[in-house]
Amino acid sequence: MWGTLMRVDREPVDGHTLAAAPADQRALAAAGYLNYAGSYRVEGSTVIHSVEVSLFPNWIGGDQHRSMEWVENERGGLDLVLSARSTTDEGTSTYNRLQWRRLEEWDQTTEDAETQTG
Repeated sequence: MWGTLMRVDREPVDGHTLAAAPADQRALAAAGYLNYAGSYRVEGSTVIHSVEVSLFPNWIGGDQHRSMEWVENERGGLDLVLSARSTTDEGTSTYNRLQWRRLEEWDQTTEDAETQTG
């Protein structure tokens, strides 16, 4: 599996490469981005990602657990929802939730919209 998450409001950096940008801009760019990849396995309603590469080095060699559920969407298909709870070092609790839809269903939605408007 391979996951890439990015804030849409990240600012451009000064420099022709990320490495050439000032340190504070590199830190802000990284703070709005997460990438990790590796193998996965499913155990009941949990998917476990065994992280082999990651922007966040602390995850490499470890497992990330995500609750997994299939939910019906407005088109009658099924979306995959992965979620995780975590607590910061300061004790703040966070809840992250990602929802995916099959590409074929997205393509069909696009084709339906084009048919209705064109």
